[in-house]
Amino acid sequence: MGADQKWKDYRDEFLGCEGPGCRIYQAVKVPKGWSGRGKGSFFCGICAGNKIRELEGKVKVLEEEVKSGEEKGKEEVRSFAETVQKSLEREMEGAKKRIEKESEAVREEVEKVKEVVRVEVKRTSIEEVRKKRVMVFGLKKKEGRTDEEMIGDMLQVLGRKEECKPRAVFRMREKEGESSGTRPVVVEFGSEQEKWKVLERKMALRRDDEFARVFLELDLSREEREVAKNKRVERKKQKEREEGGKSGGES
Repeated sequence: MGADQKWKDYRDEFLGCEGPGCRIYQAVKVPKGWSGRGKGSFFCGICAGNKIRELEGKVKVLEEEVKSGEEKGKEEVRSFAETVQKSLEREMEGAKKRIEKESEAVREEVEKVKEVVRVEVKRTSIEEVRKKRVMVFGLKKKEGRTDEEMIGDMLQVLGRKEECKPRAVFRMREKEGESSGTRPVVVEFGSEQEKWKVLERKMALRRDDEFARVFLELDLSREEREVAKNKRVERKKQKEREEGGKSGGES
């Protein structure tokens, strides 16, 4: 699923920075039905640093007042200063935790986007490789001969051995209860043009004794193979219906 499809049920909501005079906003993804407009806020990196330094400065001033109060014996000033200091420390700790939480949420969102991109890049890479491949069905293993050698002989029959040289030849892994010697062989060429040059002559294999039961197809994904299979089944049913109608009309 692409990134656009992933966010189709979300909209952008802009949160304003709480810093005085700051005009920075942060865009966040929220469900389209979210009714919390204007309820959220945050500190941008600059204002967060300024706020922390401001609070730390106040704490330092109060600490000095506490010390002065102790020296002068002003118990009431010290008590008041300690109360305000604790309040400011709680406020500063809360601000730090909120900033850390928002930063973690941003990091998680970035990782999600990266994962979407990685999946899309991988899918695209696989599709690009498939464009250069041919699936060879019915090519059974033979003692004393490798798959590469038999593919070379097959290309010779097609008259493409010299101009279409495979970059990779491998036999697909066997399924449960199936012999590996009957599994399709995947042949990867250097370009799409080479692949099509081979496929355009595939019917020549029918006239060769060794490769008469071998046939070539495109390398399709599982979903594409399923679609192609359904189309073949539907064409077969349509043909049977048409032939049945003709037989009924003749009788």
